[in-house]
Amino acid sequence: MDAGLESRLIIHNIIKLSINKSMNIENAFLIATKNVDLSNDNKTFIYNASLTSIRQYFLIKKIIKKLVKKIDFKNDTFILLLSSLTQLLVMNIKEYAVVNSSVELCKQKKINAPVKLINGTLRNFIRKKKSFIKERVIFKDYPNWFYNNISYLTEKEKNNFIYNINKQPSLHIIVKEKKYLKKY
Repeated sequence: MDAGLESRLIIHNIIKLSINKSMNIENAFLIATKNVDLSNDNKTFIYNASLTSIRQYFLIKKIIKKLVKKIDFKNDTFILLLSSLTQLLVMNIKEYAVVNSSVELCKQKKINAPVKLINGTLRNFIRKKKSFIKERVIFKDYPNWFYNNISYLTEKEKNNFIYNINKQPSLHIIVKEKKYLKKY
């Protein structure tokens, strides 16, 4: 499998584990990359795309609701759109690379999602990208249980929270590699 497809399939699996199994990114990353030979650059990209997709979950979900009439927020279609739209909107990955690899993963049956829906949704997003760039998450976009539990915060504290959750984190990943020493 091509490295770009492999990376995006791993990203998909990490997000799926995080959402459907309530697993943290670190553990999901370890499981999804176990026994896979990846370069440090690929590991960094995969981790960054997975983490950013989870951090931007509510923003991207809001956008997906505008693009797709009916969707299950735990299935492969949603997870693929979540990671793809995050790469397009937040990470500024080349449109062709994201659309082509997402559609190809569906065609090859690596991800169970309708090819036409994925292709059409991503192309529609690209056409309307300028309007989606202005989209913001507000407190009421978060689940009711979350919103109700922090309703005591002042407006300034709420705005500070929203600002910090949307801020792109600096990411420095150190990958430890095993070194084999030959004894003579």
